[in-house]
Amino acid sequence: MSAVRKAGKHWSVKPNDALAGSWPEVLQPRARYFVRPSLIHGTGHVARVTIHAWIIGHRYRPDILPELMAAAFIHDLSRRHDDTCEEHGILAVREQLPKWRATLQSMGAEDFALVSEMVGRHCLPQAKDDSLEVRLFRNADGLDRVRLGDLNPAMLFDGSQELLQLAWKLYEARTDKLSKLLELVPPQLLAPPKQNVK
Repeated sequence: MSAVRKAGKHWSVKPNDALAGSWPEVLQPRARYFVRPSLIHGTGHVARVTIHAWIIGHRYRPDILPELMAAAFIHDLSRRHDDTCEEHGILAVREQLPKWRATLQSMGAEDFALVSEMVGRHCLPQAKDDSLEVRLFRNADGLDRVRLGDLNPAMLFDGSQELLQLAWKLYEARTDKLSKLLELVPPQLLAPPKQNVK
């Protein structure tokens, strides 16, 4: 049985099940997946965004956790350069989503229109009509701006001190291995925040 089949929907049941599942192996970013491998938007970045998406999904929208994880996995695979770019999201939707759809579906993702919306809009300027899901995914991607030194917590949906500290911890770990990054996540970060969010 393949790792994908064994993984099932582990991540959407209980936080501890996700740690034991095989999604970190299946969604492990590799340089060969990228149109243009990069130190800035490459395997380390995608791995950290995947961890942030996993946490944010648990905190706010466990019902779309597989879609958040799918978006994290493909969001920068079609980047052609490291400069500001508003096109790589839609390129990832066109080029990467068809290529990875069966894998992502096997991991529990079902709403590919939502994955497309999150990936396609993540690199566009914030807009008043951004859905909560787009804002949550931008938060996962935005937390990794610590690597660039320009993270503005005011721009995040959840800029809580705990998530900011973890963002630094993940970056300073200097690894792109999802299994190693997962070990750094305190279990209390998976609990919904005390305030109501809409």
